[in-house]
Amino acid sequence: MGMSTEQWIVAGGIGFVLALIVTAMLPDDVWDSDIYTPELAIANVTMAGAGTAAPGMGAAPQASSRISNIPQGFAGAPQGGQGLMSQQPQVQHPGTANTFQAMDPQAMDPQAVDPQTSWARPAAMPGLTPFNRATTERFSGTVHSNIHRGADMGWGQVHIWISNGVGDSKELSLAPGWYLEYLGCPVFNGDRVKGVAFNFDKTTATGVTHYAKDITVNGKTCRLRNDEGFALWSNQLR
Repeated sequence: MGMSTEQWIVAGGIGFVLALIVTAMLPDDVWDSDIYTPELAIANVTMAGAGTAAPGMGAAPQASSRISNIPQGFAGAPQGGQGLMSQQPQVQHPGTANTFQAMDPQAMDPQAVDPQTSWARPAAMPGLTPFNRATTERFSGTVHSNIHRGADMGWGQVHIWISNGVGDSKELSLAPGWYLEYLGCPVFNGDRVKGVAFNFDKTTATGVTHYAKDITVNGKTCRLRNDEGFALWSNQLR
């Protein structure tokens, strides 16, 4: 007994609704023809030589346009794809090659470095020369003369001459008068002084000017220069 026209219409409507429901439940990208996973790429590369396409795909894409999607070192990569992969440009982090080329060859070969002496060899810095510390010597005596040299040029320093009581006289360059006043160590004739001075000329000849590192005047000690011989009062001028 055949179905009537009304029954065919009802059955067709039900089928159409079911088709819409099934379509709505499918993933959004199920019809996307651009889905191309590494597995599908490998399958297409393998079948490209035979002129066949991977199941579920259309015509096999050109291997040269898709082979870049295959991760390098993929365990399932076919032998046929190795030649194509080797033609792709190798991307290298900028500066990596230069870094290794600029390294000291001994740094790349641990056996080339002497472990007993490498720690004692500081790295040489271009443009710097070893600093030789000036010699120092102690002085003591009574001030018998003093003068403020260069006061009219803005760099004046007090120079004194001291005698040790046996006829020897030594010239000492101290500091500007204002700095001696600031420290509380003004020097006058007849004062008893002592301290340590630099001998930049490195000679014992008479008449050589010594530069006081520190000086004790009437029991008060004032420091005038640092261990390298640089004037400490320059910090007060900044």
